[in-house]
Amino acid sequence: MSRSTAGWLLYWSVPTGSNTRDLPNVSKRAQNKERKKAQIIEAATGLILKHGHADFTMPELAERAGVALVTPYSYFQSKAGVLAAVLDPEHALEAAASRNGSADHSDGLTKSMAFAMSRVERYISDAPLYRPVLSTLFKLAPGSAPETQDAEDWLALWEDGLKDAAVQGQIDTAMSTVLVAHTIRNAYLGLLQRWVTQQVTDQQFRLETEASVSMMLAGIAKKPADRKHWHDQFIRTQARMLDANPLDNIANASINAGAIVESAPRLKYSYETK
Repeated sequence: MSRSTAGWLLYWSVPTGSNTRDLPNVSKRAQNKERKKAQIIEAATGLILKHGHADFTMPELAERAGVALVTPYSYFQSKAGVLAAVLDPEHALEAAASRNGSADHSDGLTKSMAFAMSRVERYISDAPLYRPVLSTLFKLAPGSAPETQDAEDWLALWEDGLKDAAVQGQIDTAMSTVLVAHTIRNAYLGLLQRWVTQQVTDQQFRLETEASVSMMLAGIAKKPADRKHWHDQFIRTQARMLDANPLDNIANASINAGAIVESAPRLKYSYETK
């Protein structure tokens, strides 16, 4: 059973010992609806993992899920809606928030780096599922791509470590942490799209994210020791990047980097200071 399906069923399961006769009929209908949603998500996940792509048709999906042809449309409106549900955005946000809140880091800038790397590992950890899902979503409905649902909540998680850094005196309090978080997040989304389209390997995705964030943190750090730390981190990561990928390949990949970042899904944010 996939994580997405488990999430749906856990949410709608009836606690042991509860009296189901006390539940209103509408609640039973709601449970049935969510179970059917879970069936469809599980069927989509199975098709993707079986074939290595997300090019299934809606009739194929309905047949595998054991539901009527109209049912996936009724619950998800479109194939893009089904794929967005496979990403399980609600539970992904909850898990990221929980991990970020419980993380024990020495300072805010380190926390910011740790969060960025956790976003990388989230997709690499289940690449056979997430890569084809994201690849198809980028084509069908960019608005359904990662972190576009509950976008402000996601941005707040990217900002969390930066706010700690401001309190700790690591960055200037006059600096807008939300705008810095917005910049880091958009850079990450551009790198994610390169990974999805297989322009970079898993390791290159890790290293490029680490290098990009290190460079940004070195640029905003207020304390000389912090600036040196993140500058040195960037130099070390750069060396690993060059070992993993010859310079000419990096140069060729960089030709389209600007276009990739520009085409990546963006958070619409007002730059007016809050």
